[in-house]
Amino acid sequence: MDRNEAAASMSRYYTNAESISSLADRLLCYDIAAAPTGGQVLYLLSYAPLANSTYGRGVAAQNGIAPYVDASCRREPDFELDSAFVSGLCRPRFIATLAVGDVLVYVTKKSTVHREGRRLVAVLQLNRPFASHAAAAAWYQAKGLRVPYSCIVPGNDPLPIDLTNPNMTSASRAAQYADSKVWDRFVYKPRAKGSVKCFPCSALFLNLHAPPIVNDEFWVQFGCDPKRTQNAGLALQQGVYDALLKHAGILPVSIPFVPLA
Repeated sequence: MDRNEAAASMSRYYTNAESISSLADRLLCYDIAAAPTGGQVLYLLSYAPLANSTYGRGVAAQNGIAPYVDASCRREPDFELDSAFVSGLCRPRFIATLAVGDVLVYVTKKSTVHREGRRLVAVLQLNRPFASHAAAAAWYQAKGLRVPYSCIVPGNDPLPIDLTNPNMTSASRAAQYADSKVWDRFVYKPRAKGSVKCFPCSALFLNLHAPPIVNDEFWVQFGCDPKRTQNAGLALQQGVYDALLKHAGILPVSIPFVPLA
């Protein structure tokens, strides 16, 4: 099965260069996205940020956190690093199918506080694979960076509960946990045992403060349903990817893929 066939097959799972620029002033916002060149596969994924709820927005404002980070205690993906990090804590079977060069497009889940539409928050290109969280942690530390929040290794505790919103996660019992370490022990650590593959990424586009809106009409027009991304990414055709960037007002540019050292 070639890469295109592999991408097409992912539809059956629904039942089951460094960053373009440094993180200037920690704004975590890029205004261009790269048009992938070569054999990469493009995937659409959705996630629940703090900004998807009134409570989460309050958490972000009170603690100086970018509002569009993931709402969980393990921040998956972890957008807040120079090399964003993607693990399999949310989609273990899907992450196992990915390869260096693949591109993941992240939009927010639908929310009552986002009646105008989903937000396009990030376009990440996978740079290199790691076969364990420990190997990934060592790579980040060697570069003088903190260990990613979603990298489960000894000493890397989950974020405190007051920096999260358990109600926004898909873990059915997460909202019952008053302690993030209990949440981590029952939800994320078991997942990590069965999902060891992980990737640092280049952020081809990233906006954690005021990401562009993608209204419902776009998804209907192109036959894409972000709801289908709960368990695996939705493979995108190049034309749909280009249209999505244009709809969001992001300028696509051709940037050769260069794996991270």
